[in-house]
Amino acid sequence: VDEPVRGGLVAKAIYLSKVSAGNAESDGPHTVVTLTGNKTKRQKANNARYGYLTSSNRLLENVQIDFMGGKLRSYSFSYVDGAFHKDMLESVRQFDDKGNEFTFQKFDYYDDVQSGNGYVPFKSESETWNTHNDGLDADFINPLQGMDMFSDKPSALGGTTSSSVGGSFYAGVGPDDQSTTTTTTGGGGFNYSNDKSKGLSTFVDLNGDGLPDKVYRDGGALYYRPQLRDANSGEISYGEPIRVKGISGFSSSSSNTYSGGADVKVGWGPVAATVGVDLSKTTTKTKEYFSDINGDGLIDLVSNGKVYFNHIEFDAQGNAVPTFTLSSADTPSPIIYDPTNIDTSVGAIDPEEQAEVLRISPMEDAVRVWVAPRVGVVNISGTVSLVTPTGDYDADEYEKAD
Repeated sequence: VDEPVRGGLVAKAIYLSKVSAGNAESDGPHTVVTLTGNKTKRQKANNARYGYLTSSNRLLENVQIDFMGGKLRSYSFSYVDGAFHKDMLESVRQFDDKGNEFTFQKFDYYDDVQSGNGYVPFKSESETWNTHNDGLDADFINPLQGMDMFSDKPSALGGTTSSSVGGSFYAGVGPDDQSTTTTTTGGGGFNYSNDKSKGLSTFVDLNGDGLPDKVYRDGGALYYRPQLRDANSGEISYGEPIRVKGISGFSSSSSNTYSGGADVKVGWGPVAATVGVDLSKTTTKTKEYFSDINGDGLIDLVSNGKVYFNHIEFDAQGNAVPTFTLSSADTPSPIIYDPTNIDTSVGAIDPEEQAEVLRISPMEDAVRVWVAPRVGVVNISGTVSLVTPTGDYDADEYEKAD
C-alpha cells in the first residue's frame, strides 16, 4: 500500500493481512488467520535502503482465526504512549467464537526516566566527589594566576599540557618604488608548526573495580587515587595517592602542520587587496593512550608502538598497585603468540559435517539463460586479434591459451 510520509512523499508499505493453512479456499479442513490494524505509530520511520522509499507505520490491532469458514478465536491488542513518543503494547485480550472475552493479559514496563512524572533523570540527587588538590599545573609563569584571572591548573575532570613551535618564510618581488609596504608585489610563503600535548590528569578505572579513579602525572611519575564508595551510605571519596609502576604517562600526541601558497598584492599606499592560494596539511600522531588490549578488564597502555599490560599487585599496606609490563603473562588474560603452541584442533573441519552441509546446500550456481524468441542461425563475423598483455604475467600459460 502507499503511505504518506514527511516531506510530502509517498512510501511503499507491506503489511501481512491473511495467512491460510490447510485446504485453503476449498471445502476441506482449513484455517485462515486475518490480521488488521489501522492505528498509526506516533514515531514514524521510513528508509530507502532498497533503492525506493519504504515505511511500516501501522500497528497490529486485531487477529482473527477462522476454521472451516467459522470464527474460532480472536485477539485484540491495545497500546499506550511510552517515553520519547514510543508506542508500547499495553494489553492482549482473547475472545471466543461468540466474541466473549475470556483471557486478558496486561504488560508493565520498567520506566527508567519516569515519563509519567515529566522525565526524571536517572539520579535525582547530585553527588559530591572530593578529588583532592594535588597541586597540578602547567608550570606557567603567570602573574595573573593569583587574581583568578588566568589559571594553568586542570579542571576537576582532567587536563592536558601542550606546547607549540613554528616558523614562517615569505619571499616576493615587485617594482622598486621605494615603498615601505608590500603592495604591488607577488610572492609565496611557507609555514610550519609542531604541536605536542601530554595528559596531566584524567579519570579512568585503573584497578579494575569498575569505578573511575583519578590518574595524574606529577614529577615524572604517574599516580592514581582509587575511588572509594561506602556500601552503606553510598558516600564517594578518593583514597591516598598510589604510585603506578612501569609507566610514567598515559596520553601524548603530536601534530605537524605544513602550509604554503602564493599571492599577489595590488594597492596604493597602505590600502591593498590580496589574491592568493594557500594549501595546508596536518598530520597527527597519538603516541600514548589507554586501551584494554587483552580484554581482561584492566586498562592497558599503548606507548610508541608497544603495549604495557596492566596487572594488580599489592603493597605491604594491602593497597592495589597497578603494575605495567611488556608481557601479558602476568595478567589474567595472557596473549599466546607462539605459533608452535596454538591448538590447531580449534576450528578444525569435521568431514562428516562438511559432507552434510554439501548435501543440503550443493555447490551449484544459478545461471541465467537467455532463450531466443525465434528459431534461426546467428552469424558473427569480424577480425579478432590477441593482445599481448603487459606487466607481470605467465608467458608459458599465455602461449598455450586458447
